[in-house]
Amino acid sequence: MNDTVGSIIHPMSKIGKLLTRMRENPRDWRIEEIEVIATRFGVDVRKIR
Repeated sequence: MNDTVGSIIHPMSKIGKLLTRMRENPRDWRIEEIEVIATRFGVDVRKIR
């Protein structure tokens, strides 16, 4: 899958594909997906149990 920005084709990473999927269906997010995105962008994820 590729993404076109300004007439330039960019290959999409796994994170890019996940973000696209999440944008397309915002009611179908899983906590694991949010944790992956947060970790990728440098946000510390703490699990409280």
